[in-house]
Amino acid sequence: MTGARSEEHDKRVWVDVIIPVHNAEATIEDAVTSAMQQDIPQHLVHTAYDIRITVCCYDDGSTDDSFAILQRMKKTSLDGCETPGTTRLPSTLLIEASIDGKARGAGYARNKAVQMHRSVLEHVCSKAEHFLCLLDSDDTMHRHRIAEQTNFMLNIVEPGVMGRTLLGCQFVRDPPDSTWHYSRWANSLSDERLMMEKYREVTVLQPTWFLCRSRWASLGGYVEAPLSGTVAELVGKEKACGRRRLIHENHDSLETLRLAEDLRFFHEHLWANGTIQLHRTEVPLVTYRHNGQSQSYRTSRQLLQQLRTLAFQHSVLESDPRWLEDDGSFVVWGAGRDGKDFVKSLDPEMRKRVYCFADLDSRKLEIGSYMNREMNLNIPIIHFSYLAKDIEVGNTLRKEWEENITNEVISGRIDKSRSSDKKTYSREIRSVKRQRTAKAPKLHISGLSQQKLQKLPVVVCVAMYRTNGALEKNVKAIDRTEGEDLWHFS
Repeated sequence: MTGARSEEHDKRVWVDVIIPVHNAEATIEDAVTSAMQQDIPQHLVHTAYDIRITVCCYDDGSTDDSFAILQRMKKTSLDGCETPGTTRLPSTLLIEASIDGKARGAGYARNKAVQMHRSVLEHVCSKAEHFLCLLDSDDTMHRHRIAEQTNFMLNIVEPGVMGRTLLGCQFVRDPPDSTWHYSRWANSLSDERLMMEKYREVTVLQPTWFLCRSRWASLGGYVEAPLSGTVAELVGKEKACGRRRLIHENHDSLETLRLAEDLRFFHEHLWANGTIQLHRTEVPLVTYRHNGQSQSYRTSRQLLQQLRTLAFQHSVLESDPRWLEDDGSFVVWGAGRDGKDFVKSLDPEMRKRVYCFADLDSRKLEIGSYMNREMNLNIPIIHFSYLAKDIEVGNTLRKEWEENITNEVISGRIDKSRSSDKKTYSREIRSVKRQRTAKAPKLHISGLSQQKLQKLPVVVCVAMYRTNGALEKNVKAIDRTEGEDLWHFS
């Protein structure tokens, strides 16, 4: 990627590594070092890209020695120097700290870090590509990450797609057992699943993001909490600039605007016709450290729920014609905590469109409805089989359920065990099969229209991949098209 090349094939590529820093004295040196010691893998040595790395660190009001460590590293770094005869990519370190020493959040710090590379922007050739490579101050990157992700982006040949692509990569967790279920899920998603599961989680981990700088600019960067004013005023200003932001006017505050910056940017990117891709390599390109003190661990489940629901509401309930037919009614699959929280997080007018809950838990079906006096809700709970487009399929599903009411495989009870524990889990299933409970409750549809139930769109608020395949099998049986009239949310 560097060395002697003909001018015809030369292509200067700028890559800014964006690192927000806040009280990271224990990890910041490792993070920066990993970004500055980037090499070209052997299979890319002969490509004609001249990659120049700028590591941009913005200290957001640290009260420890984080910035002192950065200052020491800056003094000893060999900025921009090439190492002849090696595959090392030249890199430069830029550091900056907040003037008033006040922390304003990771999104703000990332925006400031992106803006640090001004001098180069004024002089680079208009044809040069300029990418942003995100990294957290407690994570590290593999020495081939920048070359690999740069090469992936530059080989997107469809016109206009590279400029609206958010590229992630696979990662390893440190320690390995932390958030193992999320790590396994995120690393194994296919290209199709990256989009199909976008309302469940951010499907590409933020410290693995790689995107065009122009994309960041067109979206207005990350949401920043203003020092004064109100959330409503901020929303008004963003709308005046033609930007759609994931800001909840009823639940966000100036304080919460500092949180969930990845979730907000992710959906704002998708709203602007963005695409998501995952670069899969033999060796994961990022080491994602578990840090119980990080901003993401201070973000409440309730805030994330409200923002994900708002994103779903904007993109699906308010915009998709398939979800606006039949007076806009739809079904929520799952009358447990996740389903109820989803309904409660909807705007009041959207709650009125919930036709019913679908479930297969005998206790919930026996109760027959979900009541919430505070929100004036009384939503029927029906057996999921009534959603099947084919009446005979629905009848068969109900018969199986009634005959196997204590069979965990049929009921789809959540399994939180690791894959290595499947033998134990199977023994538990066999044990449950031996148990028999009282007669199954009589199933009915509470005066609802059977014909309407067979065609309404469905949002599934039960976790995927945790029921030994039972949930996925049952969802398939009702004959909806995922990504059109069915979405998974939990």
